[in-house]
Amino acid sequence: MGINDWFVEVTGGESYNAVAKKAGVQASSIWRQLPDRLSEKNAVAIARAYGRPAIEPLIVMGLLTDDDVKAIKSQDALRDATDDELMAELSRRIKANADPKWQEPPNVD
Repeated sequence: MGINDWFVEVTGGESYNAVAKKAGVQASSIWRQLPDRLSEKNAVAIARAYGRPAIEPLIVMGLLTDDDVKAIKSQDALRDATDDELMAELSRRIKANADPKWQEPPNVD
């Protein structure tokens, strides 16, 4: 999908003037930039105006990759996790990577 396809999908085919007014950008900028490109600033403004994630057009334009998005999600998930969730995940990882001989406590007589 190119940026023009994204623009048409997001805006539902509304006119450049209507989109510009809704997004608070200059209609002349949209006229000059599309169908081949769209400035990052305008793309983000349009995405927000239509209730779409601002990151979406940046991915479509190839400015961000799936790895960039995964890194952000991972960082946010860690930041938002409760202490109990973090401890449970840490315990799961330790157990998964532990030496099988040490998974059961030693038998002490």
